[in-house]
Amino acid sequence: MNLKAINVAEFDACQKCTLCESFCPVLRVETAFPGPKLAGANSARLGVMKDGHTGLKGIDYCSDCRTCNVVCPSGIKPATLIMRQRWQMKEKSRPTLRDLVLSRPDLIGALASRWPAAVNFSLKQKLIKKATARFASIAPARNLPAYARVNFRRWYATNRYRTGIKTGRVVYFHGCYTNYNRPETGRDLVLLLEGNGIKVEVPKQNCCGLPKSLNGNMRSSRDLAAANLQHLLPYVEEGVPIIFTCPSCASMIKYYYPEVYRLPGAEKVAAASFDACEYILAVMPGLSSNGSLGPVLLKIAYHTPCHLRSQGIGTPALELLAAIPGLDIHALGNNCCGMSGTYGYKAEKYGLSLKIGAPLFREIKDYRPDMVATDCGSCMMQIEERTDYPVIHPVELVYRAWKVAGERQTTG
Repeated sequence: MNLKAINVAEFDACQKCTLCESFCPVLRVETAFPGPKLAGANSARLGVMKDGHTGLKGIDYCSDCRTCNVVCPSGIKPATLIMRQRWQMKEKSRPTLRDLVLSRPDLIGALASRWPAAVNFSLKQKLIKKATARFASIAPARNLPAYARVNFRRWYATNRYRTGIKTGRVVYFHGCYTNYNRPETGRDLVLLLEGNGIKVEVPKQNCCGLPKSLNGNMRSSRDLAAANLQHLLPYVEEGVPIIFTCPSCASMIKYYYPEVYRLPGAEKVAAASFDACEYILAVMPGLSSNGSLGPVLLKIAYHTPCHLRSQGIGTPALELLAAIPGLDIHALGNNCCGMSGTYGYKAEKYGLSLKIGAPLFREIKDYRPDMVATDCGSCMMQIEERTDYPVIHPVELVYRAWKVAGERQTTG
């Protein structure tokens, strides 16, 4: 498996600390979950992760939000340890149809994009929802994601700035959700950057592997990781940075590739990987002061996704949104939305995902914004479904402001 070796001596500090348990959003609402301390460090120290052990009961309730990794004062990563134990447990059983389907958003997206109108219509029908519930254990009350008429890669191949001087160059890892479900995020990012002299490259890429990892197929996830590194490493060696609009993809490539899979070249790629808003702030520092952004008169509630928080880069999207004239922004509290990728689709976890996200939904409804902004696709779906407020990616708002400024200059 080539997993990073566990040094149990590192976990001595865990014996007198319960900070991870205090912040765990799952443990707050589900007592069957043993919690990040017991399921993570204590399990490792007590030998639960040894080959042949059946694993700790209830560990599958972990949503992999990685809050425990963030708050641990000793640098222990309980979420990573829990993931390792789940892999060992899953290897002893055959994958279910549901887990196979949920672990392949790339394949499902490619098929659905052939007939998006028909697929989108079908996914709303009660008969289809009942069928997916019965045969694949997908929560029947869960809204399934709609597929775009033209996916991002198809748009990118035919609609880009092809003229003008380019003073910079960047690689964009778009991920499955942007490609198949919300291509406007990727489109607006490309138009914003190329309109400001930065050439955006979109090389061949696979799913980042996180859905497979979360559904127990580590070997296949690792294969996807190795293939992605082959596609990305040549650019990194040329000094070209990689940017992401999906924090889950970014955290997978920045942390799991080098720390868990320990693949050749993973550390180089991780060091060259940046959140899209983080990158925009770095390469366009004068964006807020040189008149590049026009007014956007909206009341926005901003939610920081767990997988963005886990990267330790602050809130670059919030800083970028603050530069837009006329935008009234409210930073929401540090509550998890509960969706956690494929977690919220599962019939046995649907209700739990809503309980986890309830404090966030209440805060949004109390604030009564025009719309909600967040960087994560699964957060977008959960928030929109549970609050009925439209949800937008921060990059889309920045592009809107930049476009307004350009139109004002044109009309003079």
